[in-house]
Amino acid sequence: MAATNYTPISLYYSSTATNTPSAGNLVFGELAINIADGKLFYKNPSNVVTLLAVAGGAITPITNNGVVYVNSSGQAVSGSALTFDGTTLSSAAVSYKGSTSGTVTLTAPAVAGTQSYTLPTAVPAANGYALTSTTAGVMSWAAQTAPGGSTTQVQYNSSGSFAGSANLVFDGTNLGIGVASPAVPLEIDKNSGEALRLAATGANQSIYSRYIAGSPNTGNLYVGVDTATGAISGTSGGGLLWQNGNNPLAFGTNNALAMTLTQSGTLILKGGSSSATNVGITFPATQVASSDVNTLDDYEEGTFTPTIDSSTAGSGRATTVSYAAYTKVGRSVSVVMFLTLGTLGTGGSGNLVINGLPFTSANYTGFSCGYFVGLNSVLSSVSGYVTTGTTTISVTGAATTSTDPLATITFATYAKAGMSLMISGTYFIS
Repeated sequence: MAATNYTPISLYYSSTATNTPSAGNLVFGELAINIADGKLFYKNPSNVVTLLAVAGGAITPITNNGVVYVNSSGQAVSGSALTFDGTTLSSAAVSYKGSTSGTVTLTAPAVAGTQSYTLPTAVPAANGYALTSTTAGVMSWAAQTAPGGSTTQVQYNSSGSFAGSANLVFDGTNLGIGVASPAVPLEIDKNSGEALRLAATGANQSIYSRYIAGSPNTGNLYVGVDTATGAISGTSGGGLLWQNGNNPLAFGTNNALAMTLTQSGTLILKGGSSSATNVGITFPATQVASSDVNTLDDYEEGTFTPTIDSSTAGSGRATTVSYAAYTKVGRSVSVVMFLTLGTLGTGGSGNLVINGLPFTSANYTGFSCGYFVGLNSVLSSVSGYVTTGTTTISVTGAATTSTDPLATITFATYAKAGMSLMISGTYFIS
């Protein structure tokens, strides 16, 4: 109740809970009170109505020991992120604001137990020092160890100190082992002995290096040893040179191509046709003879077109060739032929001959005749021979089985249209 002879002071007020005055309700220095929820307000110099106190002048009771409280709209609020035990202020993360902008945040890792660090007692003696720590967490400034060796030398631990060597360098692009100035991404130089070793010590493991080609000739080349089960090549435990693309393997010496292995299995020797296909060995079209008697320097298969004639050629004669084929291995040439004299023609003289062997003979060589029919006169046997430096077979024969030796036979006596001969033999060339 009001004191006697005194006029009571009444503030601008509201009895409705949560009501707050507006800036227009108050003049500067005037107070307003909400008697329902006990809040006291004033208007600050910025013309903003601000909560000054709550009922009884008390703030929210502080009950959490060790927890730091902060002002939140006039109320003391707390959380578990920031605590103070009277000695130590603790937080999971601390942010430091820059003098003008930005922040730096330090965050503690999630580890068991408590870790403590003691900062150095002074600033570093010079620029370039590093912050180090003992196992007890006592931190200090230490001068950084300068790199060992010279520029581009890769650092390694040498009894606890950095060291460098001219035998291991990296210039930012190329790595050199045993070479001071590498010219390619990886260059290894060793005076003698083993320079590089790749090993797979586990059971049934392949070990190989792999080279990957780019477009358009994409494919991988493997060089190494396959597993005992032949996982890559199918050859158990064998040396591996493997191309998985549809491209040939080229082999060369003296910066020149020596031979090529195609994807179809053809081994093309130097000078051989690059269009060769299927499994086999391709020699040059023109033989490159070797002076080594143990070297096979040529192989060739083909057909030829022999003709039946007289040693002094006539005219109008035609030979039907049922087949005529040869195989050349080194200096040895084997031929087989089945010929028929289709037209006898006119003129000419001398012995019955077969012209047109595929290569010139190096010496005298005999040929056999397994089949002869339709001759103009009967013979009991027929054969032939080639002379040195020619491609002509002189046909020989005998009228009776007792005739010895066989002699050349004349074209005029024995040749007749429709006669047939099967001739075969092997001779040598130069």
